[in-house]
Amino acid sequence: MKPHRLEYQRDLILSRPDFSMVTSLFDIMSSDASIILEKDVSSATINTKKSFGIIESKIVSLFKSYLDDDYASTFHFSIPSGFMFWKNKALEIGLFDEGFNPQFLEDYDFQVRMFTLGPFGQVPESLFLFRRSQWLDKKKNSDTPEKYQVLPNWHQQDQIFFDSLQDHFLKISNKNKSLLKEIKAVLLRTTGLHALRYPDGAVIGSSLLKRAWLENPKDLFSLKLYLKTFLPSHQYPRIFWFDEFENGTLAQLPKDFLLKFLRSKPCVNSDEQ
Repeated sequence: MKPHRLEYQRDLILSRPDFSMVTSLFDIMSSDASIILEKDVSSATINTKKSFGIIESKIVSLFKSYLDDDYASTFHFSIPSGFMFWKNKALEIGLFDEGFNPQFLEDYDFQVRMFTLGPFGQVPESLFLFRRSQWLDKKKNSDTPEKYQVLPNWHQQDQIFFDSLQDHFLKISNKNKSLLKEIKAVLLRTTGLHALRYPDGAVIGSSLLKRAWLENPKDLFSLKLYLKTFLPSHQYPRIFWFDEFENGTLAQLPKDFLLKFLRSKPCVNSDEQ
């Protein structure tokens, strides 16, 4: 944390009591803290532009379906350690959802729900440093931390996160369905690519990439990845930009994983009531 961070954020949120949360720009440093890799970063999606960077922009569009543009445009995903928010508003939306167990996406879900109670403010100055994960700097995947490995509840956080978005925005308008399908497509694509990191992940990866393209036929990136799954398996995983396979297996996934993953029941929405 840099000097004056708390002071600057406090001054901003006190000057705008309508803000539900305030953040700031931040710098990303290497895992060993030796160099600054990125300066004045505004969004936590800096390293996931093709996944959660897209989802972030889609959520802004979803909020614009019922909020004015100035309000909706303040939405952005930020690093949890950089939050400052009103305690009463956090209590009102129910704090962090403990269903995100053990972790991942609980912070993004929290921010989406906080945004329903007021716009976000951002101090236009870098006020803290964020250390890049040491795992991301490794050239080999042999030491993948346990929290990234495949468990029986693999990617349940994606399901909870998407269900929460769908539950909120379909109740606003049925017109939001197309944007939600695009978000689902990104989650399917990301999980499909994750599956292809494993030696036994070809079937699951191909199936999810196909669904991603079908959910959003305009997404040629998903189509390109899906078509690559038809190439000889000895070319895996390098054709998907992974130097080597992950240690581990997808064998412990439930047999009905493909039947249930991101296949939520439709919500009753305001346009149909």
